[in-house]
Amino acid sequence: MSRSSADKRDIYYRLCAGIGYRARSAYKLLHLDEEFDLFRGVRVACDFCAAPGSWSQVLSRKLRPAGKKDPAKIVSIDLQPMAPLAGVTILHADITVPSTLNKMMDAMEEEKADLVVCDGAPEVTGVHDLDAYLHAQLLLAALTLALPLLAPGATLIFKIFLSPSDPTGEILISQLEPFFSYPQKGDELIDDTLGNPYEEGGCEVKGYDRYGRRGGVWVRKPRSSRAGSAEHFLVCRNFNPDTLPPSFDFKSLSHSVQSLSLDSFSAGERTSKEDEEKERRWQVIKGYTIGDLDCGR
Repeated sequence: MSRSSADKRDIYYRLCAGIGYRARSAYKLLHLDEEFDLFRGVRVACDFCAAPGSWSQVLSRKLRPAGKKDPAKIVSIDLQPMAPLAGVTILHADITVPSTLNKMMDAMEEEKADLVVCDGAPEVTGVHDLDAYLHAQLLLAALTLALPLLAPGATLIFKIFLSPSDPTGEILISQLEPFFSYPQKGDELIDDTLGNPYEEGGCEVKGYDRYGRRGGVWVRKPRSSRAGSAEHFLVCRNFNPDTLPPSFDFKSLSHSVQSLSLDSFSAGERTSKEDEEKERRWQVIKGYTIGDLDCGR
């Protein structure tokens, strides 16, 4: 059966075609919202790696419904072209470049984001180790850009890929938990029945405070995510900016993510063969991320 035939038999493909979403991935964000109540109190939202725009559509419909007074501000960013959306500011920029932070802050009018989502993944090259590396770099870039933009109590969501028995989920949770607070002891709802933390709609209430707001870091696979896919989402709730070290600096972190940034190679600095080789390698990496396997040859 062809891919197009399989898509047409997919319930979410048919639903998004009927409702007007640009891609079936819109339902992944909607299903995460069913569990985490993502849009409550959101005044500013950002969508990283937004093209073709289905998650931005969800943000627009949830946060800027017709007739709403003082609707939320939404900023979407991607390297790929994206058709306009009413009420959404769209930036054509690279999230791995330090100058992007200033562009985002300008578009947000110096406000902080209550919700940042990222459904991005590099184009698959077929080279597993390279694909894993590129996706890890994209995640690091998204996290590095998001942290200085998040408001206290904000939510961050991004895509990860997990195979069976893959420890990556636990590793990411342990690394991110210091930044996203669980309810204080005594404020948490108590229930001894815990569900599987890797399944959507688990029966546990761990992580909810007495007002029904959830904190902490969670791995989820929405029911609209294809069963055969390794795709999962990391949902990070209740950001605590006080946990960021005083030395936190987006620019230096971004340069560690992209140590071979094209911005580092001005015409006057390209004087040695070593610099030229570094630029060529970075061009190859950039090419692989957009699926150009001939780049740099």
